[in-house]
Amino acid sequence: MHIACLQLPENITQRFCKLNRLIRVIGYCKRFIRNCRNPKANRKSTILSTQDIKQDLICCVKVVQQISYAKEMRNLMEQQEVAASSSLKTLHPFIDKEGLLRVGGRLQQYTLPYQTMHQMILPSNLHFTNLVGSAEHIRLHHAGPQLLIASLRERYCIPRIRNLVRTVIHQCQNCYRFKAQATQQLMGELLSTRMQTSRPLLTTGVDYSGPISLNWDHHVAKP
Repeated sequence: MHIACLQLPENITQRFCKLNRLIRVIGYCKRFIRNCRNPKANRKSTILSTQDIKQDLICCVKVVQQISYAKEMRNLMEQQEVAASSSLKTLHPFIDKEGLLRVGGRLQQYTLPYQTMHQMILPSNLHFTNLVGSAEHIRLHHAGPQLLIASLRERYCIPRIRNLVRTVIHQCQNCYRFKAQATQQLMGELLSTRMQTSRPLLTTGVDYSGPISLNWDHHVAKP
C-alpha cells in the first residue's frame, strides 16, 4: 500500500505528545487497512518491523510537507523548480522517488549517505517538527543544543532550527529539573571573639571530629 493513501488529517499530530506513539498508531492503521483488503492467507502480523516504522515516519513527513509546502511541491512537479518568492529557493529542493521534498545541492558524488546529503525539509512551526526534535533529544540522552542541532541536520533541514532546539530543551522536564539552581544555605552568625579586635592567637579554637586518644608514653621524650 502506498504511504500516501491514508490521507491523514492535518491536525492528527496535535493528538500525540511523543513521536514514537504517533508513528506506531499510523503503522497499526496502515496494517489494519492492508489486512482488510487482502485475503486472510496474505495478511501480515500485527508486529511492526523496523522497516515498517521507517516507512511510517516517511508517511508522516510526507503528509506534513504536503500541508506546509503544497505550493512548492506543485511548482516542482509542474515546472521543476520553486518560485523565486519561496523561502525554499536557496535550498534548491527536489522531490525524490518516494515523494519527499529534499534539499538539493552539488554533493551527488560525495561519499556521505543519501539522507545526509539531501535532508528532508520540515517546517519549524509545526507540532510534528517539535516531536521530531524531542524524540532526538531523548535518544541522545538529553543532549545539549550543539549536539542536538548536529544530529538533526543529518536527516532533516529545518529552518530556524536553533529556535526549535531552544524550545525543545526548555520544555524538557528532566533538563529543567537538573538545571534548576540549588538553594543556598544561609550562614550562621559569627562568634563574638571573631568580631573583636585582639592580639594574634589570643583566642584559638580547634575543631575535632570526635575524641582522640593519645599515648603520652610514646610521645614524651625520655631524659
